[in-house]
Amino acid sequence: MTGSLSEGFALQLISPVITATVGTLIIGSLAAWITRRAQDRRVNNQLRHQLVTQMTEAASTFHFEAQRYRRASRAIGNEGMELEDIRKWLADQYVKTRVTGEILESRLAGYFTSDRPRLLWHRTMDLCAIRYFALLGLDIDNLREKNAGPEHTNLTVEELMNEQLVLENYRRSLRDSIRAVLEEPFFSAR
Repeated sequence: MTGSLSEGFALQLISPVITATVGTLIIGSLAAWITRRAQDRRVNNQLRHQLVTQMTEAASTFHFEAQRYRRASRAIGNEGMELEDIRKWLADQYVKTRVTGEILESRLAGYFTSDRPRLLWHRTMDLCAIRYFALLGLDIDNLREKNAGPEHTNLTVEELMNEQLVLENYRRSLRDSIRAVLEEPFFSAR
């Protein structure tokens, strides 16, 4: 009887220690998992906002310079040094926008499980190209043919001849690409 009494006493002493140890491990693991998920969410949100900022900055800077050139060309006509300076600035801005656009497109392809953010951003950049070359008054029939359809501008060749429709679709495409970046799931790093 002494053996079973001492065994019972030992069990009563060890049982709370085992319960506390197992409980600590479970609670600690759960707390680590919750912390890791919160950190992942924070990092993902920061990345989404960084992408949105870069996309907006690239597209908007080009858009404002294109508007400036359009207004200046109407006010000055196609002559004059001032217009040529603005045209040169617009050309530089277009190149910067396209380079930034390509970099962002690659990042979007790498970060998201869906191709939607990349496709919508690609559409925005194609609409910028149509707008840029049309503003300069260049013959862009070939460019319109190449950029017509759902994989590019989502407009027909005829629709790409309408400056207002191109501008409206550019704005919609930028808004949709930003929304896709904010909503679409990332590839899991784990």
